[in-house]
Amino acid sequence: MVGRLRIEALASGFVAMLALILSAYTVYIQRQQLKVQAWPRLAVETDTQHGSSPDELHVTLTLKNRGVAPAEIRSVRVGYAGDDVSNWPDWLAHIARKHGVAGAVHLTKAGNPAGEILGVGEEYVLMATDSARTAALLTLDDDPNMSFCYCSVLDDCWVLDLPRGSAPVTTTPVARCPTYPTGFTAWPRDESRKLGEAILDAGAATDAAP
Repeated sequence: MVGRLRIEALASGFVAMLALILSAYTVYIQRQQLKVQAWPRLAVETDTQHGSSPDELHVTLTLKNRGVAPAEIRSVRVGYAGDDVSNWPDWLAHIARKHGVAGAVHLTKAGNPAGEILGVGEEYVLMATDSARTAALLTLDDDPNMSFCYCSVLDDCWVLDLPRGSAPVTTTPVARCPTYPTGFTAWPRDESRKLGEAILDAGAATDAAP
């Protein structure tokens, strides 16, 4: 009798433990499914449209959320030839100096997406120009590189990395977003953040950058 009760107790404990394991596994599967449903996916895209004159070429560089959930952008790094730069005019100035291009660099808009939340299908304009001369700078070489770290509503994070050269664009999961050493801003800190046309001298912009 005692032996039978012991067996029944062991069997009951085994069933309870099995039910607990099954419940935990079900929760895990549900969480994984929820994660997939909450995944954002950022991509950098370039849109080019010809204007009414040969000197007019509208080029817009955007960061777009092509995932199925919102993305919170937490950190941004922009570099050239392996060195971090502090703003978009500084980035263009590096390209201009390398290729011996002198004169003004025209930007109609420039932005820093850090801290922004992009909904599904939404985009953020990183920079835009209507100058064919400035647009040419954007395609002169393959030394520029960018990194954007973003997170989902479940706090899963990824780094979108656009490396130098012909290396492929990658999206890598990370435990948390890194803090990049160079604090990136859209404009030099002593420049006004205009939404209209801004004309910055490529050399002067770099000298003025912090």
